[in-house]
Amino acid sequence: MSYVILVMIIVSILIGSLTGGLFVSMIYLFRQDKTIDSMIKPEDLIGMSAIVEVPFDASGKGKIQVKINNSVLYLSALTTETKQLTKGQKVLILQASNNKIWVVEDDFT
Repeated sequence: MSYVILVMIIVSILIGSLTGGLFVSMIYLFRQDKTIDSMIKPEDLIGMSAIVEVPFDASGKGKIQVKINNSVLYLSALTTETKQLTKGQKVLILQASNNKIWVVEDDFT
């Protein structure tokens, strides 16, 4: 009686291990060329339009709103434009590096 139970336990462990290994292998093969990363990198922001939330000009920092990947980000921004960028104005992100976002007025829309 105990021999039959021991064989069933060993067979169950083998079948579970093989099934689990098969699933892990299938997931690995199907996701091999895909990168899953929910982080938004600064390079992803370049070329995107944003809306000014806190007005600013070349002498100070302001705040912009960017919509990316079904998320809304509020970021501090700088500009080289001499005129004031006002609340609600569209801007274009030119550079994003060292925790600084550089924008210019978006004249193309």
